[in-house]
Amino acid sequence: MKLAAIMTKDFRLYHGLVREMKRAGIHYITLEPGESVPSYVGLVITSREEFDSVDFDRKIWVSDPEKGVKQALVHLTGTERCGKLLIGVDPGKKPGIAVICDGKIVERAQALNPEDCLRIIEEALSSRTYDAATIRIGHGDLTNRNRTITVLRELGLRMELVDESHTTKLTKNADIDAAITIAFTEGVEIKETCDISPSPGEIREIQRRSRMESMGALTIGKELADSVARGKITMKEAIDEQRRRNEEKRA
Repeated sequence: MKLAAIMTKDFRLYHGLVREMKRAGIHYITLEPGESVPSYVGLVITSREEFDSVDFDRKIWVSDPEKGVKQALVHLTGTERCGKLLIGVDPGKKPGIAVICDGKIVERAQALNPEDCLRIIEEALSSRTYDAATIRIGHGDLTNRNRTITVLRELGLRMELVDESHTTKLTKNADIDAAITIAFTEGVEIKETCDISPSPGEIREIQRRSRMESMGALTIGKELADSVARGKITMKEAIDEQRRRNEEKRA
């Protein structure tokens, strides 16, 4: 794989890109604007304002370093175009995510929570074109699995439930390991949200997380926590509804 080159006078963008490049493990060089681009460079990354002045065919402009580095990785690995796109999700409090393009692992990520899966997967989808895409979700951790299924339904993609009993260790991150295995394993299509009866402990945990995600502003009721656990609504929807109810009581 050829190197990426950072070419910009934008101080903040430059340091942001360097930070994200190192975090992603992408080899890169830095070039001064106007400097000739070596033959071993596969992509130049610059700012929107400087884009037209870069004399190189394969170039992109970015404003957000994190998104920019993900976009750069797509170009450098030649996965802008994908026939079969598979996305594996290992459900949990912080789900692991793996993106497979025509049998090749092209992205690995860890979501902050089940609802954050939507953001990560939307970015993966928008970075490339594809003929068909399937999201495969592990069957474990029922509460967080249902939350994940609920939020990903809006993508309108085929979703499959996968038996993750025999996941294989591939990296140092167990959640990513599982996500990779899940992505490569054919499952059963999910047609409806799986309904479960959450335990009192799960309800209390969801209520605790609602306090954290609302920055201590409120705690959702048990009824709303139950709906979150069953995958009927997202945590954000539950917090918004509790906020509305609280405002009605004060009125």
